[in-house]
Amino acid sequence: MKLLYFFMSTVLLFSANTVANSASSIAETTQNPHSICEQTIRAYPKLRDNGPVKDYGELFSQDSLFEVKKLDILLNGREEIKERLSLALATTKTHHIVNDVQIRLLSKDSYQAKTFFTLTLLKLTEPKSQAMNITGHYQDILHFDGKRCEIVSRQVNLDPQTP
Repeated sequence: MKLLYFFMSTVLLFSANTVANSASSIAETTQNPHSICEQTIRAYPKLRDNGPVKDYGELFSQDSLFEVKKLDILLNGREEIKERLSLALATTKTHHIVNDVQIRLLSKDSYQAKTFFTLTLLKLTEPKSQAMNITGHYQDILHFDGKRCEIVSRQVNLDPQTP
């Protein structure tokens, strides 16, 4: 009986320790810089499509650059980026689908990301407008400050067939 008690106690202790170690390794896994930067990239589509503007702005560094060469758009800094989103939310309805995210380390605190997307856009200012499908990829430089990962620069590259 004592042997059975010892055996059961050992199994329970081992199980509790395994669960505790699993929980801490999951927390560590989700808190590594690469994972946090991927979370930033994956948060972008929902916030771009629906807001809120404040949370969208927090994805970008204070002095970030946002560029869409094909549309001749160059935004400097978080405040300009937030202003542009406010205007966009008032005049368009969009839905992003992220197809692929590729992130690689550039230096200790910097990452480069390439994200392929499909975007459906409807102009709210034109009552009979047709939805447009736009494809392309984002080319990002991100900075991890030890807690957060922010987009330092985003270049939006639209596919050639995009109007």
